Amino acid sequence: MSKEIYGIATDDCDYEYRRREVYVDSTGKRCERTLWLCPYHSRWRDLIRRCYSKYCLDRVGVYKGCTVCSDWLVFSNFKAWMESQNWEGHQLDKDLLIKDNKIYSLDTCIFLHKKVNIFMSGGHRKKQSNNLLGVFTLRDCHTFGSQCNNPFKTSKADRGYLGMFPTELQAHQAWQAQKHTYACQLAASEYVTDERVAKALRERYAVGTIHL
Repeated sequence: MSKEIYGIATDDCDYEYRRREVYVDSTGKRCERTLWLCPYHSRWRDLIRRCYSKYCLDRVGVYKGCTVCSDWLVFSNFKAWMESQNWEGHQLDKDLLIKDNKIYSLDTCIFLHKKVNIFMSGGHRKKQSNNLLGVFTLRDCHTFGSQCNNPFKTSKADRGYLGMFPTELQAHQAWQAQKHTYACQLAASEYVTDERVAKALRERYAVGTIHL
């Protein structure tokens, strides 16, 4: 039986998508734990939640303004698409193929290897105030630092420090050049098997644009 989710989506799943068990803990209290979740249903449910749950939107502002296409508002449609994708061990992404995209749909979304997704969403030092991407400043220091995390790093000590620069723009350009180098290396690596992803990686950080 179908049910409505967050007042907008239809969960028409016709099978058991979650298995639980009841157990007694060391204090004698009866508890419940999840043994298995259907990967199709859990991905879809999370997708709907991040776009339409007020609680989620209040906590994670990055999803404000995001929507799900009408087809994917029905679980069975999303499941059919996901079954045709290389999704195992990968993460759903909406804005690599189309920069700053806010719509989750079969035309805009793709499953990415975790290394690629992290590189695109958090592979640089977070901005301080209004600094350009990859740029940081130190207290009482009038120069600008640049940092770009290496997606292939083998040590946590490798923080991708690129140096200090006299201007914010120069620091940003150093970050961009290194980011582009890493992006091209990822595009040619074992972590990318879809040419659309490889093309987007090679083009996203090309010299000539400023990334805010």
